[in-house]
Formats: sequence, C-alpha cells, structure tokens
Amino acid sequence: MSTPPPLTNPLDWLFQVQKGAPEQSTHFIIYLLWTIWLARNEKVFDNVTPWPPRSCSNATRDQKQWTECPKVPLQQRLHSDQRNHTQNNPDPPPSNPSYEIHCDGSFSNESQEAAYGYVILNNHGQVCDGAAGPVTCSSPIEAEAMAIQEAIFAAKRLNATVHVKSDCLSLVNAMARTPEFWPWACAARLSVVTAILDSEPRIKVEFFSRKNNFRADWIARSFNQGSLPEDWITVLNLLDPFFSNVS
Repeated sequence: MSTPPPLTNPLDWLFQVQKGAPEQSTHFIIYLLWTIWLARNEKVFDNVTPWPPRSCSNATRDQKQWTECPKVPLQQRLHSDQRNHTQNNPDPPPSNPSYEIHCDGSFSNESQEAAYGYVILNNHGQVCDGAAGPVTCSSPIEAEAMAIQEAIFAAKRLNATVHVKSDCLSLVNAMARTPEFWPWACAARLSVVTAILDSEPRIKVEFFSRKNNFRADWIARSFNQGSLPEDWITVLNLLDPFFSNVS
C-alpha cells in the first residue's frame, strides 16, 4: 500500500482533521489555533507568558460569538470597507474601490480531473468572496487558463478597479502577445479574456508567486479533491495571519 504524501500545507492538515471530526469540533480547532497565534504574539512582542486555559476559554468564547452573530449579505461584505471608513473617518471613502482577485487551477494527473478557484480580496486584504468549480481539460495549463477566465468574469461583475493575479507566468506573458504566440490549448479562453481586458481598462492581469497564491491554490485543490468546506471564506479570514506567516 502506498504511503500518502506528507501534509506540508497547514490548511491541508486542518481539513484532513475535518474529515473525521464533527463540525463543531472542527470550528473549535480553528478558533483555538487563532488564540494560540495571538498568545504567541503576546509572548514575542510583550513578553506575556502564555496560559493554556485562557487560550481555550477565549476560543470557546469566540466560537460562541461567531455562531450567534447575524451573517452579513455578500454585497454588504464587498462594500463594508467603504461604509466603515465613512463612519470612523471625516474624509470620504475612495470613489473607486479596488479589489484583488487571486486565481489558480488544479489538475490531477492520476484522475485527469481539474478545477479552478479564485478569491476576491477587498481594500483591507480580507477575503470577501470567491468561487471554485470543475474544469473539462487535459492539461494543467488549461486549468490555469480557466481560472484566469473565471476571475476576469468576476472582476467585470465588480465594476471597480481590479488586479487579477495568477501564478502562471507563461499565460500572463502570453496575454501581452499576439494570438499566434498563445498556447493552442488555451487560445479560446485567452481570446475571451483579452477581449474583456480591451474593453475594461480598470481590470489588470498580473503575475505573482505561488507562495503568495496559497489561498486560491488551496481552494482549487480542495474542490478538485472534494474536500472544500462550505465556510471556507470564514476559515481563510480567521487563519489568514497565521498561514501568511508560515506559507
């Protein structure tokens, strides 16, 4: 029997735990990890000795508060940064809100199954929306092209300044060249993408490293493996400071 590959990504480890634990237990683990991270910061920056019972108590309190609080609709989440700025500052919010969309594709050589995933980050760098879905293709670069295309569709719906970021350098470079230089397997999708970019000057496609693309990479792979939880946006925002430092 083959040995499964080691889990090097903390999110992968967390959702391996989720598969065999009740939902409430998984949520508690998430909040406990967060309070442990806060206790670590207190030790590093303020030399406060951690006290494990307090971390457990704080995790229980935070989980209870989140469970009982009313959930905010998507459109309010997307623009809450503007409203909060208006309430707390005398200056008006920026007239042109900006977002980042990080996208990635996942392709399994064994099953030949593929998926795309993207996350939308608001002005404060918080994940406020995103999506994942299946891709019919025969290569990893086609999955990457589908991820870029879906991210561009999402950017157009936002009607704002949007920086779409992909870790597929070959596709990002290809979009700056004429069609004869495009990878043939991706030509149809790139044609759609470049047509939108030509008509939407506020949308830009940029390259950034796979290390920084851990959010989109995780949701695309998790969807492809059938393990993406319904509350993945909450999970990413709760643990983002921790994962950003260890990724």
